Amino acid sequence: TKEQIEAFRDTSYDGTLNNRGKHYQFANFIDGNWVHDFYYTEGNIYAKLEQLERDFCRSSASNFLINDKIGPGTAGQYEKQKALLEKVLPKAKSLDEIYISPNHEFVHKFELGQIEKDQYNHITKRTESVIVDYNLAEKFKDFVGTLSSEAFAGSSAWEVRSFVDNETVTGSDKERNALVRERRKAAANDLFYKFVREELSNDIRNRFVKDFNRNY
Repeated sequence: TKEQIEAFRDTSYDGTLNNRGKHYQFANFIDGNWVHDFYYTEGNIYAKLEQLERDFCRSSASNFLINDKIGPGTAGQYEKQKALLEKVLPKAKSLDEIYISPNHEFVHKFELGQIEKDQYNHITKRTESVIVDYNLAEKFKDFVGTLSSEAFAGSSAWEVRSFVDNETVTGSDKERNALVRERRKAAANDLFYKFVREELSNDIRNRFVKDFNRNY
């Protein structure tokens, strides 16, 4: 429409909408700026919904204020923006629909706090107890170490752990290297799928699903 064309002409390449008063129907307030609908509804929608709650605070049943920056005449702005974001929000995947390899960056960055672990000190030549950061990849590797050899379907705990750590398969026999790569990947993925569903607490599982959907 003529109005849409004029609004795009008044929109910068970064999405900033100029002359907001004229193009108010396409305007969205986010983190101190006004942006066009088209740019507002792309990117991480989960993050934008969270930013929406930070930007707007209810002052009455019909008005919203944003630290007095948003200005008058913006009643209903929050509802308009929230509806717009919810319309484009991707349908969340359930746990059974999530397939991810244990060597994925998401698994390595999924923090689980700190734990006490025994580590060998090469200087003192003794095993010592230390506090280390713990993540889902490390928890899975610890779990793998508790399994019997039959659980790896031809692979091994060592191979699976090297897959999780993205270590390269080395050796002069290319065919054997390819075989090792495939069998350790298959074993690791199969075990991790079961590990997430059967070995994690409900709280960690729920956070896993929530964080996966938010990021991917």
